[in-house]
Amino acid sequence: MVNLVIDGKEISVKEGTTILQAALQNGIDIPTLCFLKEINEVGDCRMCIVEVEGRKGFATSCIQKVEEGMVVKTHSHAVVEARKIILDLILSNHHRDCLTCSRNGNCELQELAAKFNVQVVEFEGERTKHKVDDKSPSIVRDFNKCILCRRCVATCKYVQKIGAIDCINRGFDSCISTTYDHSLNDVDCTFFFLCIESCPTGALKEKEALVIGAGEMSSLCVKHLVNQQAKIVLINRDIKNAENLASEISKNHSGAQIRVESFGELGALINQIPLVFTATGAPHTIITQDMVESQKEKRYWFDLAVPRDIDKICDENICVFAVDDLQDIVNKNLALREEQAKIAYGIVGRHTQDFFAWLQTLNVEPLIKMIRQQAKEASLKEIQKGITKGYLPQEYEKNIEKTLHNAFNSFLHNLTINLKSIANTPKGDGVVESLRFLFEQNTEPFMVEKYKCEYSDDKIIALKE
Repeated sequence: MVNLVIDGKEISVKEGTTILQAALQNGIDIPTLCFLKEINEVGDCRMCIVEVEGRKGFATSCIQKVEEGMVVKTHSHAVVEARKIILDLILSNHHRDCLTCSRNGNCELQELAAKFNVQVVEFEGERTKHKVDDKSPSIVRDFNKCILCRRCVATCKYVQKIGAIDCINRGFDSCISTTYDHSLNDVDCTFFFLCIESCPTGALKEKEALVIGAGEMSSLCVKHLVNQQAKIVLINRDIKNAENLASEISKNHSGAQIRVESFGELGALINQIPLVFTATGAPHTIITQDMVESQKEKRYWFDLAVPRDIDKICDENICVFAVDDLQDIVNKNLALREEQAKIAYGIVGRHTQDFFAWLQTLNVEPLIKMIRQQAKEASLKEIQKGITKGYLPQEYEKNIEKTLHNAFNSFLHNLTINLKSIANTPKGDGVVESLRFLFEQNTEPFMVEKYKCEYSDDKIIALKE
């Protein structure tokens, strides 16, 4: 056992125990931010610093092991002032929109700032600026509220055994992110939410949606949001109907996170939750301009009611989509698809024409070859007759064959060119079939032209017009 004194209290603990563990075992409070027992004991935040007699500077209690005879002060004036400076430095690079933050009242950084009475940030300067990552179906990451405690990293790596996130970049640009800074939606995140539970601030939060109403449209919204693993707040004028809907959906979806609130909380909820779906049967609007509180965060409201539930809202950070707007979007998408279908029709048509042009040549080439072969056979037959009858010398046979061959090539040259030129025209089939008939080619009619596509017919009609 190791004997030491903490804040005047003599204690004995096992060897290898840290100062923080020794203090907690004996009811002595030492503030922490990055510490998670047996998961993240790295001393990053320095909030747990303590004063050890006989040593210069401060000791980080979550990693400093106890020693025999050690005298520790956890709340001396020097320690408290140092912690205030540490909090000030953390807050200087933190988006301090506490009143509109989802963790307001449940934030460890906020609690420590209040505990040490840090009300004004002395170290004002440049702050890191990051885009909010909301591409994941379940988790929203706001790096601007991250304090680099690495609790989420340790939880993902050592508890969940995934390791989807880590600290990237260096110095002022350091942040917690994924490999190559991709969205959580593009890595092996299991969306088990342990990282959210471990986060001391609002840097990580579950996606939350507010659904107003308990009718058929609201039911569809809730079911879809549940499938996307979103956290849902459901309100309705008759809270009983809202509770029945939540109970019914929860029975069929074991992982559903649905919380029913009073309709009287509508004003507060629309300013806390960025995603709102409303579909009530009210004869007038239920959300008006005077209920809206200005916020930096983008909000998306979907009005699915007829008549509308949401009055005209003038706020650049609130995007309101009504049923009428959605119909306009559908119409625009349909028009775009029709235009793209015409383009695709033309592309396919042109390629089909090229294919049939090539296919027609398969009909012309054999015909020309057949005519040449018949001419050759006829000439050879007549040469042999002349030699047999004695009016053609045997030694001139090859020369005569060559001369006749050249004569036939000259004779068939124009025929070949003209046949190929009309192969892909409406009259091509008739000419080809006539020649085949005249030269007694004993095959079934090929008639490629009659299999042409509609695009070809449309093009011909358009040219005639």
